[in-house]
Amino acid sequence: GDKVRIGDDPRWRPMGDFLYNHGSSFSAARSFIGDNNVEYRWKVRQGTLMLCKGGSGAPALITFHRDRYNPNDASYLEVHDIETLESLEKVIVSFLIMERRTGQA
Repeated sequence: GDKVRIGDDPRWRPMGDFLYNHGSSFSAARSFIGDNNVEYRWKVRQGTLMLCKGGSGAPALITFHRDRYNPNDASYLEVHDIETLESLEKVIVSFLIMERRTGQA
């Protein structure tokens, strides 16, 4: 399966160990542990990919914006809480994996 290597850790880890399913196997949501030991979760809400703290109902910390109807418009990640910047490398790697998995980008 796919593997990922992040930061100074020279080991390649199975992607499922880094970005794991938490709960229902039918859910597209995936979680990871940030550098600040906080669990973050990528969720798809109303067709939009969002990063939240682990747990249901948590507000979005980062939102991926994309205009599906006008592909010429720029897509971007909107950071709502700078706390996530402590784990920027993991946020970006996990976003790229989620984008590939869900087709949100």
